[in-house]
Amino acid sequence: MALDYLAFHRIVQLIQKELLQGKITKIYQISNEEFLFEIRNYGKNYHLLISTYPTMPYINLIENKPKTISIHTPLVLLLRKHLENGKIIRIEQQNDDRIVLFEISSFDEYFQNSTKKLYVELIGRASNLILTNQENMILDCLKKIPVQYQQLRTLLPNVTYVLPEKPLLQKLPQSIENELEFRQCTLQELKNFIHQSEQIYITENETKKDFHFFPFLSLKGKSQNYPWNVGIETYFSLSLQSERQRQRIASVDKVVKLELKKNKKKLDKLAQDFHQAQNAKEYQYYGDMLLTYGQEIQKITNPLPLFDPETNQMISIPMDIRYNLFKNASSYYKKYQKAKVAQEKIQQQIALTKTQIDYLESIAFYIKEADEISMKQIEEELIEQGLLRKKANYSSKNKKKIEKKYMPLQYQLDEIKIAVGENNLQNEYLTFKMAHKNHYFFHTQQFHGAHVIIFTDTLNEKLIRTAANLAALHSEAKDSSSVAIDYTQVKNVKKIPGGKPGKVLINKQKTIYIDPNVELLKDLTLVDCCCNKHFLHSLFLRFHNDSMEQND
Repeated sequence: MALDYLAFHRIVQLIQKELLQGKITKIYQISNEEFLFEIRNYGKNYHLLISTYPTMPYINLIENKPKTISIHTPLVLLLRKHLENGKIIRIEQQNDDRIVLFEISSFDEYFQNSTKKLYVELIGRASNLILTNQENMILDCLKKIPVQYQQLRTLLPNVTYVLPEKPLLQKLPQSIENELEFRQCTLQELKNFIHQSEQIYITENETKKDFHFFPFLSLKGKSQNYPWNVGIETYFSLSLQSERQRQRIASVDKVVKLELKKNKKKLDKLAQDFHQAQNAKEYQYYGDMLLTYGQEIQKITNPLPLFDPETNQMISIPMDIRYNLFKNASSYYKKYQKAKVAQEKIQQQIALTKTQIDYLESIAFYIKEADEISMKQIEEELIEQGLLRKKANYSSKNKKKIEKKYMPLQYQLDEIKIAVGENNLQNEYLTFKMAHKNHYFFHTQQFHGAHVIIFTDTLNEKLIRTAANLAALHSEAKDSSSVAIDYTQVKNVKKIPGGKPGKVLINKQKTIYIDPNVELLKDLTLVDCCCNKHFLHSLFLRFHNDSMEQND
């Protein structure tokens, strides 16, 4: 359920009660769409969270400050400049809509008293954060609207802020309409109840989840009440976590895709340079021909016609008529040596660039499959590779603190453990730290994917097919058929010298071809998973649930 204007009005009242006359001590930007204000009032520290996510705009006093606060943008720096150490002198809902005004009094750089206004608009896709001076001149805003969009307000610095056009009719959510009908009461009676309530009631059933400042008698399902701010946090927390994860993934994915594009462009340029460098043989041939006919040539012309006895054909050699034949030949030999060296260097660069492209493609695959913990590990890896900037709280020593954070998914089949890496760091840890040299390693041929280890030195058909299935389902080939899976003992798996994390060379391998099918994994038991539910674990649960329903 979206935050309707009735609930919003009560939230503003309750925030006003707690924060009015409070001092803003610190301002953070948690994500592109979230801001956190630390406020001191009545001898207590408050945390005001503002979310402008289009799908879940809301405002709330949260109990605990989020751990990750690291974004620095021009807007948050401006907010800090004008609002930190300021006193909140007014909190007021605007236009009977989902807009709240915070008026803050502070001292400017000249120690003069100054008043600023912060408009928090929580109106779906148009949600915004707008800072103005006392005269409503916009200083900056989160989402800018240029002048050319005439059907909308102009939201730009140095433009006068205007409230959005007031809705002609405030439409109530259908759930509240149903509640009014069920209770046989008026809207005003319901408003009176809401304005006295400091409890949030969350009602959840199979199809939907609702919350408000009153219990939904018309809804069937489990209902629970909380203190108002705890209730709002409870209601939005999972969605907010999911949205933060989506944004985090999108941000990292963008970096990886840009790097991929850059390297593919570089590879094309190197291919062109290599083609040009292939003229080295031609330069050597011209030099050889000039020296072969050196004593016979009386006059230098450009081009110089010569007969090639090997091909039985006439050729034309470009010449510099300023110099004699031997100096022209020497020039061609110099060009030959230069082109030859360039060719070797270009070949090296091509090999390195192809390796980088392959590595980035593997990262792109793991990003698609990543949960929260796996995503953190991918970010760590990219920081170590110099592809992401270090965060303020990042330390390379953290890698050595808890190796368990690289723990892969672990399953059990007939009392034998099978582990699956979810990213390059997990793959590396699994194969070279957890596994014994006589254990068995599985990986897809020619596709990016997980390292799979069977913790045994004795194989049977069931173990082989299960591990091969896991390797296929955790790879780019998961939707293909007849996927080639190589397997060998861990002692035959070696790191590539100077190679990227998780990249290996294998030998003495055997190959099995398998059609990826999660149903063939029904006998597996998930025994350890440090990460959140993986896609495959979800498939397991779904499969088992379906099986139980059929049995019932």
